[in-house]
Amino acid sequence: MPRLRLTPLLILALAVPAHAQTTDELVVVGSRTAERSALTAPAPVDILSGDALADTAHIEAGRAVQALAPSFNFPSTSIADGTDALKPATLRGLGPDQTLVLVNGLRRHKSALVHVNGSVGRGTAGTDMNALPPSFLGGVEILRDGAAAQYGSDAIAGVVNVKLREMSDGEALFAVGSTIEGDGATRRIALNRSFDVGADGFVFLGYDFRNRDKTNRSGLSGTTLYTEPDAGTTVAARCNATDNSGCDPRERGNRRNFNVGDPDSEQHAAIINSGFAAGSAWVKAFATYSTRDNQSTGFFREPDDSNRNVLAIYPDGFLPEINTDIEDLSAAITTEWTLGSWEHDLSVGYGENTFDFFITNSLNASFGAASPREADSGGLAYGERIVNYNAAGALRGLDVAMGFELKRESYTIHAGELVSYARGPDTTKAAGIQVFPGFRPGNELAKSRDSFGVYAEASRNFGALTADAALRWEDYDGFGDVLSGRLGAFLPFDTTHAIRATLGNGFRAPSLHQLYFNTVSTIFDGGGNPSETGTFRNDSVLARNLGIPSLDEETSRNFGVGYVFTPRSNFSLTLDFYDIRIDDRILLSGAVRNNNPALSQTARRIMNDAGAQSAQFFINATDTETRGADLVAEWRPDVKRGTLETRLAANVTRTRTQGGFSAPGLLSGLADDLFTRVDEDIIESWQPENRLTLAATYRLGALALTGSVNRYGSYIASEIVGGNHVEQKFDPAYVTDIRVKWKPTDALTFTLIGDNVFDTYPERNDLTATRGGVIRGIVDNPRGVFTYSRRTAPYGFNGAYWGVQMTRRF
Repeated sequence: MPRLRLTPLLILALAVPAHAQTTDELVVVGSRTAERSALTAPAPVDILSGDALADTAHIEAGRAVQALAPSFNFPSTSIADGTDALKPATLRGLGPDQTLVLVNGLRRHKSALVHVNGSVGRGTAGTDMNALPPSFLGGVEILRDGAAAQYGSDAIAGVVNVKLREMSDGEALFAVGSTIEGDGATRRIALNRSFDVGADGFVFLGYDFRNRDKTNRSGLSGTTLYTEPDAGTTVAARCNATDNSGCDPRERGNRRNFNVGDPDSEQHAAIINSGFAAGSAWVKAFATYSTRDNQSTGFFREPDDSNRNVLAIYPDGFLPEINTDIEDLSAAITTEWTLGSWEHDLSVGYGENTFDFFITNSLNASFGAASPREADSGGLAYGERIVNYNAAGALRGLDVAMGFELKRESYTIHAGELVSYARGPDTTKAAGIQVFPGFRPGNELAKSRDSFGVYAEASRNFGALTADAALRWEDYDGFGDVLSGRLGAFLPFDTTHAIRATLGNGFRAPSLHQLYFNTVSTIFDGGGNPSETGTFRNDSVLARNLGIPSLDEETSRNFGVGYVFTPRSNFSLTLDFYDIRIDDRILLSGAVRNNNPALSQTARRIMNDAGAQSAQFFINATDTETRGADLVAEWRPDVKRGTLETRLAANVTRTRTQGGFSAPGLLSGLADDLFTRVDEDIIESWQPENRLTLAATYRLGALALTGSVNRYGSYIASEIVGGNHVEQKFDPAYVTDIRVKWKPTDALTFTLIGDNVFDTYPERNDLTATRGGVIRGIVDNPRGVFTYSRRTAPYGFNGAYWGVQMTRRF
């Protein structure tokens, strides 16, 4: 990476608005007993203002947060089924399900999707960060510390609290843009308005529409595609003759037959957020709804694939399309009141996420020429109902908070239509609709469980020292009870220097997805070879036959210590170190082939009856330790003209497994299959070990110039190819964004958007040569169709993007 690429940034004034963190602003997360700022809290908290999120001009909330918080990762994948439509979001390099997401301080529901393909977060179900578009966000707080004792299960890596917008003038936003390759065009419209209710009340209404065209960075397919017309020499031999005179003329046709990139996506979202007085009480309520339609693709089915294609329908092969319909609904009402010197609040909330699959441009090969070209493959739904009560006040010299939370979770799988999963009359061909065979009636289920938790927290000042402690007892159906605790302290030495520290333990109960998700799907290995892979429930007959242990909860221990430096009112620096140890991490295992000699005849029969050539399970795979550090520095220097805000933020994190999978009894011969080197890599190295963001904003009159340089540290992608583990290390990369804003009037703003302006791409993929080859005079691409790794790309692989945005206030 040429060093000159940094120079324009440093000259212009660097990136995403430096007011991303307002260090003197009071924070909601981290303590329930007393109001504190980000610089006086025992644990580190990032405060991303609504203006900062809006100024990134990203159309996805996950991308906006990633641009401002180096500890937050939002990687891209391609050809990973539902994961293409719903990206995994992680904090401090841990799993998506190890970060708790709140909205207005209330627990946010998870997505119905569990990531089962090769991606960051494989085997987890996180929260859909893009269900709430940036125009709905009044700010985001990120507590970078384990907080299960305060907030319950899932808060191992930390807590993300999304604050919805409350008051604003009317606003209309219009934006368009495209990559410099001419694809990935985006269109966005956002409309919102707030209204006064009574003396202090409000109602905020919003609508957000975004549409994004697909991108494609695939290479040319280098394999022969058409079956030899006679019994003579093979087509491969004749297509590699000196003059290639024996090639089928159709071999000279379209060679870019894969689509590797972002999918087509269209989202509509609406919100109502309100607060008003009701007598002596205060009532808050919100409801959000979004629907997102996506279209991604799978592996190209070659015309000469006799198992997966029917020439009578697709004589030139076909690229099957996965259409996903994601609906997300949430609503909550909170009543706040004061009784004596104590403040109370009671909340009731509901959230639901559905994920449905509809396959087009495909077929069920076992039905032959009678097969339809599309099918409903069924879908998933996940919901949460929550009742939450909190009280805070003073008791015997302590600031005290206490409360309880009652939660009911539900999870359902519904089957697709018959042709999506059934085997037709031709038993020599693959059954099920190609690319995503439908959920079968045997996969259907409707499960629910209850959990109940109570907590107490207390804090007190001992001279300059502020100390707090929290305890939480939580009981989950099927897993008994867990007691979590947390200690925190903040000690200023003077007005300039302070230290802070936390110590605690936490837990995460297995999600309903990990307990009950089951299906058979087509998985392609690193060499591009397909296999019908069954995901079997942990309590299934097959799991019991193999001796797969029942799932236990994850348990964690976390320690953090930090330094706060505030020498002047316009400068602050925080440096925080952390250590997170997790026992019994739950992962989706590697696939065990049905020809594995360690399998019993009964196990083979069960897999064959399910139409599966291999099987995988959710297991408590290993223990891990994560160590790292966060640095945040803000400086607002005095300048002669205009204003300048600068910000430096960095994260370093490293996760290592502590021993491999302990395979008891019958599993002793399957340990390396159930917990593979790739599974270990996903935990340890598929995310950058460090991130750095250098940012600044300069304002002068009607103009504002912002820019950022994001340094993504090295990471590794890996595959199993032909039974062998292969990996590739990707070097650090610098991605530069700029924003130029012109505000000719108080009501009108124009913004020039430049993302990745120096057109930075990851290094070329050297892991595999999927569908690579050379046919002289026709194609020369031994590297294959995956020009870039499809497994993990922390900043994507679309290259430079330019756009314009207009905002009109009224």
